[in-house]
Amino acid sequence: MLIISLALGFQALAQQKDLVEARRLLASGNYEKAKPLVNWAVLNDATKTNAEAWFLRGLAYLMQATDNSKGITDESQEVYISFMKALELKPDYNAEINYPLYGVAIIKFNTGVAAYSAGKYDEAYWEFIAAHEIYKLGRSSRFVDIKEFPGLSVEARRNAAYAAINAGHDNYARPILEDLLKTDAKDDIGIYQSLIEIYEAGRNDKQQIDMIKTARTQFPDNEMFRKMETDYYARTGKSVKDTKK
Repeated sequence: MLIISLALGFQALAQQKDLVEARRLLASGNYEKAKPLVNWAVLNDATKTNAEAWFLRGLAYLMQATDNSKGITDESQEVYISFMKALELKPDYNAEINYPLYGVAIIKFNTGVAAYSAGKYDEAYWEFIAAHEIYKLGRSSRFVDIKEFPGLSVEARRNAAYAAINAGHDNYARPILEDLLKTDAKDDIGIYQSLIEIYEAGRNDKQQIDMIKTARTQFPDNEMFRKMETDYYARTGKSVKDTKK
């Protein structure tokens, strides 16, 4: 038993040395040599639950994903998986992971934009959601120094909702849009319009007319919402008096 324990101890020491070397290589920008070390580290029993090993793996793949000089295949999903695992193992991982996480969120957002432009709306939805989920990891404090991140998160949610609508998943879009109206996008005409249309498609008459009235109050000179109100009464046969009940 003692021999086995000593062997495991030596194995752990060797793996820690690999992590030190991987960190040194990454600090000099040499992700190609660092990758085999960190890939082995996250598979090895001695370090597979080591948050630093997963962080360094994510960093190596992030360097690869953002390296435009060699035409290397984008490995952004490996970055995402690695950083998420690091935080799963150590939720209070130190601040060195913050900007790399922001980098992953940007990659996810841009991948979502590309998928959306290509008409791949389901794929776009999940990429935008991933960008927002990364921001949520901060619990309002981790990313306080990254001033651009809240705006990216709002845009990711907004685009995720529109991607969901285009993919035929109104049930995915609705809670996102409703939450955006409460928090970050009260002046977005498109969100009011989208929710009114979602409520109409779902035959949620009460919610539809309530949202139309809210939109009319918010944008009193907007002809579109005025027409939506007229169309609502024509479709339902109700009157203004009926909707006040």
